[in-house]
Amino acid sequence: MTRIVAILGAYGIASFLPIYFILQPFIKIYLPGLPITYGDLMDLLLTPWIGVGVFALLYVSIPSVSDSSVRHRNLYRLLFWIFSVLYVEGHGIHLAANSISNNVVAGTDPRLVHSIFLFDEPIGHLLWLGGGLGLALVAVAYQTSYTSREYLMRRQIWLILICGMLYGVGFALTIIEGGSALWAAPIVVGALAVMGYRWFRRHAELSKRPTWTFFLSGFTFLLVTLGVWFAGFGGFIEPSKFLQLGP
Repeated sequence: MTRIVAILGAYGIASFLPIYFILQPFIKIYLPGLPITYGDLMDLLLTPWIGVGVFALLYVSIPSVSDSSVRHRNLYRLLFWIFSVLYVEGHGIHLAANSISNNVVAGTDPRLVHSIFLFDEPIGHLLWLGGGLGLALVAVAYQTSYTSREYLMRRQIWLILICGMLYGVGFALTIIEGGSALWAAPIVVGALAVMGYRWFRRHAELSKRPTWTFFLSGFTFLLVTLGVWFAGFGGFIEPSKFLQLGP
């Protein structure tokens, strides 16, 4: 029961993680006497620790009980570290470039502006969000390789599904804000297709695969959110275009 509570707690944190991310671009209020915003400060102090920390909790909460999971454990650990490095590296590049862009004034050399944009959006977001998506996919693969001995009750399954929904919606908005929807959506579609195939083939029990259940819900609502957003706004318009706190 203690392990189940730990799993649910990790999922609860993970479900609100992307929502925390999408709040930052809205906070453009500068710290007194410093060329840095409160949003950048939050991004600097919290994002990498929360991002990698939540997935570390997810991995720790998954019990390894089958021979398959034992054989592949080192591979999962290696992939976890690879995607964690990409996540932190991409976030650092994005944060530095984004903070500089907040202080660009009229008349700045266009080559500098283009360089800042290149590192902030295509490079930084590709590494950062790609690393985060990779961590999620590794968690799904890890969970798929075994069946837990512990069962979750029906209400606990619904709680995980709801947390997954919140995670999916929040992560979708983060992807849209980062201009990464066009490359992230096909990866999620592929992941859902594989998960669906394995589900029907193995008749997977949701009560024994909480991590798998969480991301099944999360990826589904991620795609739904992307589709609704695109249909409603005629494209992937960044959420920060609609609201900004500060001058």
